Amino acid sequence: DGPDAFTPGSVAISPDGRLAAVAGWGTWGHGIRVFDALTGRRVRDLRSPAPYPQLPSFSPDGRRLATAHWGAVIHVWEVPAPEAAAPPGAAG
Repeated sequence: DGPDAFTPGSVAISPDGRLAAVAGWGTWGHGIRVFDALTGRRVRDLRSPAPYPQLPSFSPDGRRLATAHWGAVIHVWEVPAPEAAAPPGAAG
């Protein structure tokens, strides 16, 4: 339990296999951590407007990511390509 503690939940892989989105929560809040699936490098933290994100799912073109949340909330993010992603900790 450090300043960057994270409890992972479910995972989705982008259609092209380049990104892995991990839904979870931790000391930084609730949201999605996006990783480069080839290198394991974390490329983006997407902070959730609703608690306990679950079941991440990429759109067929890989440009959007949807998650379900407690309270019947669905959130959709635009997902940057790994080379265009902001460093970890950047608001999403």
